Amino acid sequence: MTCAQGKVLGGSSSVNGMIYIRGQKQDYDHWENEEGCVGWGYDDLLPYFKKSERNESLSGYYHGTQGPLHVSENRHRHPLSQTFIRSGQELGLPYITDFNYENQQGVGFFQTTTINGERASVSKTYLKMVEGNNQLTVKLNVLVHKVQIEKGRAVSVECEINGQKQVIKARKQIVLSAGAISTPKILMLSGVGPQNHLTEMGIKTIQDLPVGKNYHDHLHVSINAVTRLPTSLYGQDLGLQKIKNGAQWMLTVLV
Repeated sequence: MTCAQGKVLGGSSSVNGMIYIRGQKQDYDHWENEEGCVGWGYDDLLPYFKKSERNESLSGYYHGTQGPLHVSENRHRHPLSQTFIRSGQELGLPYITDFNYENQQGVGFFQTTTINGERASVSKTYLKMVEGNNQLTVKLNVLVHKVQIEKGRAVSVECEINGQKQVIKARKQIVLSAGAISTPKILMLSGVGPQNHLTEMGIKTIQDLPVGKNYHDHLHVSINAVTRLPTSLYGQDLGLQKIKNGAQWMLTVLV
């Protein structure tokens, strides 16, 4: 099974579907109440969601309007999407205009992390804010192998830059933020993880922890159907149609 990862500046926010959705309130509360993750409940995290958000239409208790992350409404609503949403309502599902409200059960149009027809990735929002800061250095094409740990303290990062092995030493601290897949991978390569698995892989265990346990992906099931009329998006990214759509975007969106 393929697990796509955003190995690009901005991470997965540069390649994902741009849907702005935070996750179920119950999941965060489960982490805090059942797994002992104090401070990770929904009410604890909501202020940070709001602080990051610059929503063009929603506000109030659940939304922010002054953050760096642009959140927009869909300007174009495809006829097939509208048909799908009407069908959902006819089956009894409520129509929802906010999928980050108290209840996410229903059908409707998602908001997206976009601004003026362009993707609002992490690199174009957060990183853009500090690109001129002389305390920031961005290294591209870097593959992190592991964090080197001495006497229980992370002291350096072993990585590969353009095929050359390098060790970057830390003066103060190391923050490992490589996504839901690569973060536990790097930790386990560094010797932090379930001892049985690390031993099986020939890695010396520095700290026996259940790293990577209970990983979940947001799987989905695709349904294919044949339409009587050529109204789908198939083929819109090919040949002359691709050129036409690109020209339309440049002439009507970027003005």
